[in-house]
Amino acid sequence: MISNGRPMKEQHGLTSDGHHQEKRQFGNYDLIRRIDMGGMGEVYLAHQRTAFNREVAVKIIRDDLSRDPLARGRFFREAEVSSHLKHEHILPLFEFGEVQGRLFLATPYISGGTLAQRLHAGPLPLPEVEQLFAALVQAVAYIHRRGVVHRDLKPSNILLDREEVTEQVYVRLIDFGIATRSGASASPPLTTAGHEMGTLAYMAPERMNGIAAPSNDIFSLGVILYQMLTGRLPGGETPIALATPLAAVVRGCMEPRPEERYASATEVLHAFEQACQALNTSAPQPTRPAPLPPPEMLAPMPSQPVYLDNAFEVHTLQDVGDVPTFAPVNKSTFEEADYAAQTMDIGHLQPGLGVSTLERPKSGTGNIPVVASGGKKSTRGRRRRKNPTIAIVSLLIVIVLLVMASMLFFSVPLVASANINISPQVHTFQHIYTITAQPSQTRINVATSSIPARAKTLSQTGSQTGQTTGQQCDLFVFECKQAVSIVDVQNVSSQLRQTLISQLSSNIDRQLQAAHATGVGQKQFADLSVTNNPAVGTVSKTVTVTLTEQGSVEYVNNADAQQVARSLMSQQVQKLGSHYVLMNGAVQVGQPVIEAVTDQGVVTMKVAAAASAEYQFPASQLTAIPNAIKGMSLANARAYLRQQPGVDANSISIHFTLGGGNTLPFIASQIRIIPINPINLPSATLPVVPTPAVTPTNTTTPQTTPTTPPDN
Repeated sequence: MISNGRPMKEQHGLTSDGHHQEKRQFGNYDLIRRIDMGGMGEVYLAHQRTAFNREVAVKIIRDDLSRDPLARGRFFREAEVSSHLKHEHILPLFEFGEVQGRLFLATPYISGGTLAQRLHAGPLPLPEVEQLFAALVQAVAYIHRRGVVHRDLKPSNILLDREEVTEQVYVRLIDFGIATRSGASASPPLTTAGHEMGTLAYMAPERMNGIAAPSNDIFSLGVILYQMLTGRLPGGETPIALATPLAAVVRGCMEPRPEERYASATEVLHAFEQACQALNTSAPQPTRPAPLPPPEMLAPMPSQPVYLDNAFEVHTLQDVGDVPTFAPVNKSTFEEADYAAQTMDIGHLQPGLGVSTLERPKSGTGNIPVVASGGKKSTRGRRRRKNPTIAIVSLLIVIVLLVMASMLFFSVPLVASANINISPQVHTFQHIYTITAQPSQTRINVATSSIPARAKTLSQTGSQTGQTTGQQCDLFVFECKQAVSIVDVQNVSSQLRQTLISQLSSNIDRQLQAAHATGVGQKQFADLSVTNNPAVGTVSKTVTVTLTEQGSVEYVNNADAQQVARSLMSQQVQKLGSHYVLMNGAVQVGQPVIEAVTDQGVVTMKVAAAASAEYQFPASQLTAIPNAIKGMSLANARAYLRQQPGVDANSISIHFTLGGGNTLPFIASQIRIIPINPINLPSATLPVVPTPAVTPTNTTTPQTTPTTPPDN
């Protein structure tokens, strides 16, 4: 089912790829996503846990207004009025309460949108006007019978509830935040004369003087009916032709003087039903412009709110410093196994020995042939035989001397010592990360690559004086004096509003720039209050209007996005192994580049990051290496070191501090492994983030002074 142009799964906390958005708990409710925002509160789609997780709309007073007596008073009044109303075309109240100092009220969740959104597509066909307007007037007649004046009737406070089976549309009237009793003078102290709350385009002239009466709502009904039939507000240079019966109903609702309007909403309903019946039963005739209320009443009136009573969560720039605390990530520690000492066979030198060979004397001769050490033979005369012990002792002496020489030769490596320098490997990383900003999120979430989407709100007050064009005449029109008219107030307000909007826009941009934040989508502006002096109808050549304007814009904190990118880079580094760490001063993170913004305010951005990661040799590895290479030849030792984790193969150097040769000492303690810093570091440069072809903005048409958002 499609509602408001959005798939239902997006309205139920699902993103476009089917993943659930992060939920927040608020008392008995799980907040799924934000529905709307304004200057007073925030509205969420939520699940009520104790009611089998039914879908509801929860309106929560803004945190910075939770202790404001005036704001709390309006919130109490809205809940109090709603709790006593029971009508099929009025949104009922489920619950009202307070959680941690923040007032809230819960109502049914209506997914069909507002009449204001429906009017964006243009005027409504007569059958639809007949169905919706009749239901609206029935609701207004009901609250008038209960002694309540709504005072803020407008399309954005009219929900359209579509029945799923029959597709029939039902009207649900909402927002009783500035409602009051009939006959009260604006219900002080919540509103006072000259400081009226409401929306100027739908505001009856007597409202400017602080008069609260059913005539206020009847005037607003006339404006709404005209807008439903034509698609625009009354007034303008070119009037739109209305069928005569309907034009009479509009005129009867919008007479400048309250006593000349319909006396009650019930009369409006009867007149409207008779007009529709006349149009349905009569043959089609060309329409001709029908007389409408006087020009001063039909002058263009802005359709924007003087006060936003349904504000969404607003963060000040002090909030952007919040940095979440992350729990340490459990890592599997890589323990190096001890390497077994290799055994080498050392061939001992076997010197050739000249051994005398004694031959027995031949019998019958007087000479004894002797084979001497050189192999030479000598023949002597018969001599006395020598003692063979001398020869044996000489042989043993020679053998001992040779063994001592061999031992002296091999003793040199045993007392030698060597230093081995190695450098760690360095890897570079370059990546572009996709990060989202969620309006319903309050802190950074690296697991979902998301950050909060915040709102910046400022207000400014100004005054401007203009000439009056109205006239105050005596009974016989013999003498007319220059007086204040509502058109004069509107003209001065319009000029002042543009000045304040320009100033607010500059201030918002300046503060976002100072906070290193990026604005998202269109700025929204709204009238918070408007007063004029003197009052409408007073004889005066000038009128002074004082206007308080509010501006707001959604934004993302650049530091939040960069922190997520840095954390994601750290996770990518850890995939190499637990002993790789980011090098200080070698991490670069670019500015976020906004790519898209959804209707719900979800922002998609790209952040480029680059870094260098260095291997950190654990103590166990440095201890194991000498045991593995002791007694190795230098060539074999270098080959072994090149295969070790994290060793830069081009950085190995071996130096003997005692002794020398081509063989390392046989004692591991005589081999010292010295890690040294890398000499030539590879450079890591930021990748280029492609610039979006179209500057992303919210799909909602920017409004200079937006109407008050709905209550749910």
